[in-house]
Amino acid sequence: MRIIIMALALALALALGLAGCGGEEANNQKPTDRSIPFRLYPSNFWDSDYQENYSISGTAKRSDTVSVTGSLKSKSNGLASFNSVNSVQAQSVYSTMTTKETSTGALITASSTGYYSTDANQMRYLGSLSNGVYTTARSNSIIPLTAKIGDFGSIGQYVNSADSNIENLGWELQDGYNGNAKFIITNSEYSGYGDATLVRSSVESYLITPDGNRLSMNYDDTNHQEGIIIKVSGDRE
Repeated sequence: MRIIIMALALALALALGLAGCGGEEANNQKPTDRSIPFRLYPSNFWDSDYQENYSISGTAKRSDTVSVTGSLKSKSNGLASFNSVNSVQAQSVYSTMTTKETSTGALITASSTGYYSTDANQMRYLGSLSNGVYTTARSNSIIPLTAKIGDFGSIGQYVNSADSNIENLGWELQDGYNGNAKFIITNSEYSGYGDATLVRSSVESYLITPDGNRLSMNYDDTNHQEGIIIKVSGDRE
């Protein structure tokens, strides 16, 4: 998924033959009060010193299943110009992912930058840039400042400049138990317009506190054309 950058980094790693896997939610946890408002992004998300560091592990499955370990690091990168064709000022987030296949020691690092509108109270996701490839919005919606468990909405529809694939992004807030929630971002990528073929689908989620602080992450990705399934997760350091 392109919105927090991790999806792009994983897609790059995938293209080079690596990937990762996620953990499972513990049983017998106390449901969170559904009346509690949760910030979807913490109030300091755009501060110059904001960072997220995760230790990740998991598996990737194609014909065989391989185990991987690694790290995911994201940081606010300040104001930047986005899209050289129709340049706009945007808030940027830079992320880098390093993965290592545990059986062979094969190592890869991939990075990407995501862009958001500058008004934090009317925030929209504008797209991303990785290795010269843009995803840009055909349409996008305001991502609300806060939401309650059970709320959901559209983020927007985006076009990939490399292959003209169409990505439909959405968000939802699910119960994270014990006073927390899960902020989930979904991405369905199609090979063109209308009722085209589903190429990839992914679910990216963060366990968050009511103030939007992120405790852990989980990412599941399926490449439907190549039959590759990725699952990666990790706690925030």
